[in-house]
Amino acid sequence: MKYMTLKDEYNLKVSSHITDYIAPLNVYVPLKTYHLKVKSNEYVYKEQELSPNVYSPVSGVVIGVEKCLNALGREEACLIIKNDGKEQYQKPKNLKSKLTNYQKEEVINLSSKFNYENIIQVLKDLQKNTILIINAIEDELYVANNVMILERKTDLILETLNALSEIFNINNIILALKDSDSASVAKIFSNSARYPQIKIKLIPNYYGLGDDLNLLNYLYPKNNNQVLFLHLNDLIKIYNLLKMQKLTTKKYLTITGDLIAKPQVINIKIGSKVKEVIKKQKIKSKNYIVIVNGLMQNKQLNLENLIVTEDLDSIFIMSPRKAGKEIDCLNCGLCHKFCPRHLNPQQLNKLKKVDINLKKQCNNCNLCTYLCPAKINLTKWKEG
Repeated sequence: MKYMTLKDEYNLKVSSHITDYIAPLNVYVPLKTYHLKVKSNEYVYKEQELSPNVYSPVSGVVIGVEKCLNALGREEACLIIKNDGKEQYQKPKNLKSKLTNYQKEEVINLSSKFNYENIIQVLKDLQKNTILIINAIEDELYVANNVMILERKTDLILETLNALSEIFNINNIILALKDSDSASVAKIFSNSARYPQIKIKLIPNYYGLGDDLNLLNYLYPKNNNQVLFLHLNDLIKIYNLLKMQKLTTKKYLTITGDLIAKPQVINIKIGSKVKEVIKKQKIKSKNYIVIVNGLMQNKQLNLENLIVTEDLDSIFIMSPRKAGKEIDCLNCGLCHKFCPRHLNPQQLNKLKKVDINLKKQCNNCNLCTYLCPAKINLTKWKEG
């Protein structure tokens, strides 16, 4: 594939200070089923199971159920819990003094406790000759979650990787960092010398390398070894499991946009209502649109019932922009030339029916639409 760097169109540098929003009045917990294990007005502890594989991020009283919006724009039934701010939870009895004191099966069982499916599968597949890549690449412009994690949780990241190395007997761990994030790169390098099994790979600032398969093809175009991927948020979850046997109930969220007076990263409780957080921001105009998870995705959502979930990484408060007028295809070939999956979006748009397996090949980077000089929405083929 061809690689490219995105054009920086806005001055949206986030503050180096992180704001905490970890005590919301209520939290909204998406339910996978209506099979509840708790009742209205019942007191629940932090990490208590509310329904199968769904846990409370706070302690407090169950209020009821309400429709909420997730980062994909889908409505979900959410259990509302009035937060008492006490973070009461049942403390585990058998904490280890060191992360490295765990056995393989114990780590997998702890991950299973909170249904961390991706982590469970990676841990089960880890073998001595496995290459474990930690993908710390942030593709989206103006989103700084990974940068902040790398700078503020350096020791946590390295300690967790060292524990995985010893517990699972793997000696080839690669931490992939974007070379343009100079401050976080410098800090990681200065602290990683005592962990020789952890190798640092600096990755150029090309759009799309935050995708695991694209990164794999870039690092190992002719790879024959088993390669597995984890991300920074996965490491935080593993650390909390091994250190305190706790569910991860907070995350970093970038709040930015050309109408946000002070772009910043917020440390926020999962289950918070985004509207409550935005109220605390100084917005330059009442006429704005809300875009989630990056300008390249251009996913516009209603702020009213949007909640913070694990897959919500950024909120952009932007001036409404008139879309360029769509014209006929110029046959320039840019969409095909730069597609990381070697698809031809314009040809696919002409098909009456597209095979479901072909749709799965697309990684939703939206690079084709971004590059199109004819202003064609080249992802329409996936909707049919």
